[in-house]
Amino acid sequence: MKQNMTQEPIVYQTGTYVKLINKAEYCKSIIADGKELIVTGNESGELIVPELKDPKVYITFKEGITVFSDVFLGCTKLTSVPANLFANHPNA
Repeated sequence: MKQNMTQEPIVYQTGTYVKLINKAEYCKSIIADGKELIVTGNESGELIVPELKDPKVYITFKEGITVFSDVFLGCTKLTSVPANLFANHPNA
């Protein structure tokens, strides 16, 4: 994904719902607002977090995943991802 430099910065407001990822079953953990949101990694479907206040979200993916299709589909507040986000998944 590339960063869209023309968009306004992300601003989260209390009481809003923010979609972090479309396929939560790919995740090993997601940490947002200093809390681990997925503990088992067995969840599936989209992950929506109410009242997310901190724009920093840390995602780690399960080992062995080879396809990340649609992982951020519809995550309209996402403007960029770190270049090394999928570094541990050379077969993806």
